[in-house]
Parts: sequence; structure tokens; C-alpha cells
Amino acid sequence: MNVNNIYDSIKDLLEVNAISEKYNRDVLAGTKYRVLGDIAIVYFINADNRDLGEVMKAIPVLNAISIKQIENDALLNSMTRNPAVIKSMDSEIESIIGISIPKDEATSEMYIASVPSKKFGACVLAYPGFFEQAAATIGGSYYVIPSSIHELILLADDGTLTVEELQNTVREINETEVSESDFLSNEVYHYDVNTKKFENASAYYNRINRLS
Repeated sequence: MNVNNIYDSIKDLLEVNAISEKYNRDVLAGTKYRVLGDIAIVYFINADNRDLGEVMKAIPVLNAISIKQIENDALLNSMTRNPAVIKSMDSEIESIIGISIPKDEATSEMYIASVPSKKFGACVLAYPGFFEQAAATIGGSYYVIPSSIHELILLADDGTLTVEELQNTVREINETEVSESDFLSNEVYHYDVNTKKFENASAYYNRINRLS
């Protein structure tokens, strides 16, 4: 069986995940991945329902396949099995507590992005069209807070919070509430709906100030 045939036999098992690049460099060494800011988008084989021995034999073949091909197949599989779900924080809280939140207590400027299972949902960051989907839901530009490997928090850029305030909040929450295994990033990112640019929030702030 040639390389392409072996790859074809496992490509439907490929999926994507998002992890911290800084704290997983040993794991990432020698693997194929790409980086969004300080977040590593990795490709893995989900072999839950396949013969593990056969899958292990096929893994070396991945070294002969381009990262673009692996990425395309992994993204297609992940988007099909685990589509992006973007819900307002109000809706998420209501689903947990089972009652409606009064309008005067609503926090509709904040959204949660994940997958239906809410497990390893930060991978939606790599989905083609995700940033545009989120912008349409939020109604404009927004900040991206990588709160854990399981979810992202999206916050409308309405000018009420500074980048420094957001970064301080993220770091405090990571230090006090996020486990080491779930940690994704201490950074805050920004998506500009006009330029369609995803970048570190500090870089966005500096870029806008230079233009003003």
C-alpha cells in the first residue's frame, strides 16, 4: 500500500485542537502545527472507534504529507463533527441556572465560543469563517479572550474597557481559576471587522493609535 492510500485510510480521523505553544514546546517538537498568536493549532488522530494498532502503523505516513493537506482534512472533520457554537453569556448562564436573566442584568456584550460538547472548543479559532461568523453575531469588532482550551470569550469592542484592563483580568483568572492542563493563553486578541484582521490586542491598539 502506497503513502497516499495509507493516508486516505486515516485522514477521516484527523481533527484540530488549540493548545498553549509556550507550555507545550516539548510536545510540539517534531510535529506539524501552525500558530495563531501564542496559540498552537495542532492536528491529532481521534482513533476512538478504530483499531489502534492499524492507526499506529499509519502515523509515520503523516511525515510525508504536507501540513496544508493535513490541516484541510483535520479542519473539515472538526467543523463537521464539532461545529462552532457562539452563545451570549446570558444564554449560557440561563441554560445553567434554568431561569431567565432580567433585561437590566443582561451582559449581552459578552459571548462564549466553543463546540456542542464544550470540550476542547477553543479549536474553533482555527475554523475558516469563524471570525466573520462571530462578528455577525456580535455586530462588529470584538476582543477574543482565550479563557481555556475548552472555550473562548468574545467581548464586543465598545470602548468601555482598555486592553490593559482586559489583560489584567485574564491573567488574574488564569492564576486563580484555570487549571494548568486547561490553560491556553494569558494574551488578549482582537478582531477588526473592517480590516478582517486578527491580532494581539496590544498590537491592534498601537496600530490604531499610529493611524489616528
